[in-house]
Amino acid sequence: VSIPVGIFSTLLYTVSGALMSLVVEKGDAGTAIALSHASRSFTGIVSPIIGGKVFDEFGIDGACWFAAGCCMIAAAFASIVSRSISKENITSSSSEKKQL
Repeated sequence: VSIPVGIFSTLLYTVSGALMSLVVEKGDAGTAIALSHASRSFTGIVSPIIGGKVFDEFGIDGACWFAAGCCMIAAAFASIVSRSISKENITSSSSEKKQL
């Protein structure tokens, strides 16, 4: 189990770093990648503590429901962010066409 997790987390870090550098301004790419890695490190420290506390208080069912809730919140956040990014891209491309 640990080998596939290691492989996929390596791919995730590489691909997300590359995508980060494409989404932000060139001067802000380093900052965006650093903030991304810092938030992952923070999550890696805090999540076992929170997960253990949830498991102790509510058992395996509570931990599963908590994880499902976190996944739903993350999906909603990703949906909101992707919509705002696509609106910005549409706005910027239409203003570029007007300038031509």
